[in-house]
Amino acid sequence: MNSAILLAKENQDLRAAHEKQRQKGRRSNQQIAHTEGLSIQEAQELIQHKNETQETQGALPVESASSTVQRPVRAPPRCSDCHVIGHKRLQCPNRSSN
Repeated sequence: MNSAILLAKENQDLRAAHEKQRQKGRRSNQQIAHTEGLSIQEAQELIQHKNETQETQGALPVESASSTVQRPVRAPPRCSDCHVIGHKRLQCPNRSSN
């Protein structure tokens, strides 16, 4: 009796999966026409126009722009034993020699 119930349930699940696959196969594969957006030529024209406006504005050369950027200054070392700024643990004057 239990095997009959299990077989009926399995048969029902298989039929549901098959029906789902059939519905998926019936779906339209037709693609929607893309009516909005840019063509390749329009995009290239926009990029070219943007580059031209940057050139006419007299943008700084790359070399001078990078030289004006200052690198961050590191903080002085701090001892991890005595927490005093100015030396590290290995050079600590308060370090006990073993």
